[in-house]
Amino acid sequence: MAILLENAQLTAQSEETLQSYADQLDGESSQHKFLLLEAEKVDSSSNMLDEGKDKPAIKLEKLADILQKDALFLEYDQRTTEAVLSSFRLPPIYVGMSSDYNRATVETAKELTEEQVFQPRREGYEWRLNNLFTDYEFKHVELYLKSPNLSNMEDIKSILDPAIQANAVAPNDLRELLSKVLNKPLQLFKGDKFNFPMGVQPQSNDYNIEKAYGETSDGEMAGMFRRMIRKMKG
Repeated sequence: MAILLENAQLTAQSEETLQSYADQLDGESSQHKFLLLEAEKVDSSSNMLDEGKDKPAIKLEKLADILQKDALFLEYDQRTTEAVLSSFRLPPIYVGMSSDYNRATVETAKELTEEQVFQPRREGYEWRLNNLFTDYEFKHVELYLKSPNLSNMEDIKSILDPAIQANAVAPNDLRELLSKVLNKPLQLFKGDKFNFPMGVQPQSNDYNIEKAYGETSDGEMAGMFRRMIRKMKG
């Protein structure tokens, strides 16, 4: 708080009262107190005709309100944060400053940041470490840094749905994609029929033989071929 005096000065008793009041401002005991300030008029001989302008006045101004409305004070942290994010080329979502983001904008921000910021950094680290291995004469050693899977499943679904409905996708074509989504290794189905769409039958001798003899395992199929070869030689 600031005490502003116009054409007046505090009396000696008021100054002592104000000082004592300021020294005792602590705890609940200082709440709901009244402060009496007395001022004396300062003689002014500059304008004797208009005495209204020389009336003494005391004003109390709260400096806290002035500081809170100061643009430099309010925007300092925001400007500093924006400058740091800009130097690292990061979107506000990465530091929890997102207020108007939705799923589409978040996914776009993640993809752009991964493509333009994180992946180039990984490649730079890989190059430095692999050169370090070369300096120490390490052979058959190469470092790769993993990257997150940021595939947009909505886009993939929009592509696969018509392909599956048109019977243009084989079961084994989807195993690698499912492996990334489930984050676990998935082996391909055994058998040539899984390399073709479910409604398309492969035109191969192996499949015709398998169809004729029923469902057989790989070991049984290999034994069957060996027996056929022996008969042909005999």
